[in-house]
Amino acid sequence: MRSLALACSLLIACSSASTPEPSAETPLEAAVPSSAVIDSSRIVSLGGDTTEVVAALGAGDRIVAADASSTYPPSIADRATLGVYRRLSAEGVLAAAPSVVLASPGTGPETAVAQIAQAGIAVVQVPPADSVQSALDRIRFLGRTLGEEARADALVAEAQAE
Repeated sequence: MRSLALACSLLIACSSASTPEPSAETPLEAAVPSSAVIDSSRIVSLGGDTTEVVAALGAGDRIVAADASSTYPPSIADRATLGVYRRLSAEGVLAAAPSVVLASPGTGPETAVAQIAQAGIAVVQVPPADSVQSALDRIRFLGRTLGEEARADALVAEAQAE
């Protein structure tokens, strides 16, 4: 339970750092429609807070690569490391052969993100978490994106009970 509270705190702390808002030309998607079907069998997770939530949702085994800020849970250490998500290399991401890239706010540069999207990889912009409510909404968003809605609802309920 403490780890979930810590994860929510980290979500807020990491996402509230000064991050540029994506411009209208940014190829990052702002949200995943509820009817969207995303193949999440091979995930590249960009941002430590995003990686923690993916793991908490039970999808950590689907992460094939993550950025250098993704240090928790410890099991993530045996995955490919892609450097810093703010200075992303499209080649490194594409070498991991992901089915989806989960991009925390501030992922870039935009040219690298565009190259990944142009290669046919789904790039999902994870919304920022700058409050407790937005952190809980982010957990639900990732749950919906990964097809783990029930687990996301359970995590949110657990966090709200604390």
